[in-house]
Amino acid sequence: MFFIIEFSTLEVFDFLGVLHLVANLCLDYKKKIKTQSIEFIDQVAGSTDLERDFEQEQAQLRLKQAIISLPKRQRLAIVLCFYENMSNKQAAQIMSIRLKALQSLLMRGKAQLKQKLNL
Repeated sequence: MFFIIEFSTLEVFDFLGVLHLVANLCLDYKKKIKTQSIEFIDQVAGSTDLERDFEQEQAQLRLKQAIISLPKRQRLAIVLCFYENMSNKQAAQIMSIRLKALQSLLMRGKAQLKQKLNL
């Protein structure tokens, strides 16, 4: 990095003034390098976010695969209640079953998911 300082505008050559100017330029350069280092550290720290995002995506994929492997009625009960955010009563009406039957499907479905996902 080059610094261009024009001395022709100075009427009297003030060595201490120039020294002060150079010192300030050096300090500014040092601050700039430090800022760039902090930005680099932030970028590297962001990679842990990428790892966490990847792990979450993998967990979601495993969960979806486990849900797909459930029996049809258990899968439908899980999807309606947990993914479509329906109440148990609404889901039971859509499936044309009683509320207790839906609750039983949910309980068995969750138990199978826990087993398949080793939770």
